[in-house]
Amino acid sequence: MAKIKIDIQSYPTFTGKHSDWKPFRRKFEALASIHGFISIMKATYQVPSVSTKKGKKFATKNAFLQSILEFSLAAGTALSRVTRYSKSKDGKTAWVNLCEWFHGQGSQEAIAKMALEVLTTHKLTMNSHGGAEVYMEKFEQALQELEEIGRSYDMSTAKLFFLNNITDDAYIVVKNTLEMNPTKTIMMPLLK
Repeated sequence: MAKIKIDIQSYPTFTGKHSDWKPFRRKFEALASIHGFISIMKATYQVPSVSTKKGKKFATKNAFLQSILEFSLAAGTALSRVTRYSKSKDGKTAWVNLCEWFHGQGSQEAIAKMALEVLTTHKLTMNSHGGAEVYMEKFEQALQELEEIGRSYDMSTAKLFFLNNITDDAYIVVKNTLEMNPTKTIMMPLLK
């Protein structure tokens, strides 16, 4: 594989909001993978002895990871979670602790609350931005987020919310058809 120039400015910035964590993490990890230091970011990574060649290479990557984290989090509220590792240049521990914080119980509660709010209040109206496609996408994303944190949602109840929140008369026939079909536990594409 050809050498890839590592540009710290190519890394995403993070606001510190729970809702922005997943997209930030995906982009950050994708770049770390391209740049060849994703392995040291894993909690299970065994840190080599500093006196070895592998240990020296790890120390360089670890310090660089710390710099990238401080750059990426500089404008957000999560910066304090990583700056405690500035002196030791321990990017690996900073990353692992950051992930634990945003995947912890408090974070899961915030994700669940936002997802449930979408399921219960997101509407498809005549003036909805993006129409049926965006409505379905947001609904499915909320269900997926609940699934990912281990809080699967009852699909029959999801179907009720999905259909009850369609107020655009252009979809009344599709809505009525789905309401009368008990074999369909969740929405069918409204665009077909």
